[in-house]
Amino acid sequence: MKTPATTAEIKTRQRFLKSQGFDPGPIDGKWGRWSIQAEKAFDERMMDTAAVRRLQLFLNERGAKIEVDGVYGPETRAAEYEFDKQYPGHPDHTGVNKAGDAFKPILPTDLQGDARTKIIQVAKSIVGIREKTGKNDGVAIDKILASCGLEGTRNPYCACTIVYCGDMALGKEHNPYPRSAWSPDLVAKPTWQQGVGGRTPRPGDAFGIYFASKHRVAHCGLILEWASGEPFCLTIEGNTGERGAVTSPGAREGDGVYMKRRMKSDIYAVRDWIGVA
Repeated sequence: MKTPATTAEIKTRQRFLKSQGFDPGPIDGKWGRWSIQAEKAFDERMMDTAAVRRLQLFLNERGAKIEVDGVYGPETRAAEYEFDKQYPGHPDHTGVNKAGDAFKPILPTDLQGDARTKIIQVAKSIVGIREKTGKNDGVAIDKILASCGLEGTRNPYCACTIVYCGDMALGKEHNPYPRSAWSPDLVAKPTWQQGVGGRTPRPGDAFGIYFASKHRVAHCGLILEWASGEPFCLTIEGNTGERGAVTSPGAREGDGVYMKRRMKSDIYAVRDWIGVA
């Protein structure tokens, strides 16, 4: 990708990435590590031909004149950028969001690498999923809930998101995560804990956030990146939002699956269920 040239262009791109569920860090006009990581993850999702066609149709309906070929090339990117400049944060810009019924799960044949790599590939593929009406519903959310036998219940699904990724990446019989929708179960017997330390968290490890009001872990997700020497980590989480779940019960639930940048100090516990695989 050609890096946006000006501060205004970078801010526009950062806002767009955030609207699509990829956290670029502060909207500060600086094309740093987190913006680059968010752009890379977004580009990986753009390999989904059906999603790109939806984006191209969306852009053409709003004045663009690009070929609907499912290829996220220079013309599509340029048209997308022009739309972003005119309508920053537009609520209808869901051409690539897997909102409501617009959901195409990744296929096992699309996955490559070891267990951790496959789990992360699945997790990245569902970033951008949004609830249909904001009530833990929709085809995509039901598929996630179904991994814990809760399809159609509109239950919280942060833990189910982790279980879903294990199912899709390795199959139900080889899924290393506990088949539970209860967040504390995903970090039982932690391999790393705040204030205690332990094994350095790795991609695919489950993490939990503690809520004092609940006296327990009440939100969980997957570690995407845990860079040494940095105060932040990168995560993929279901049932969260732009602000995410940190302290108040009212902030626990969001509207979809996001890639987020979190302070390591907010992470209460991490459990490595995969081991050396």
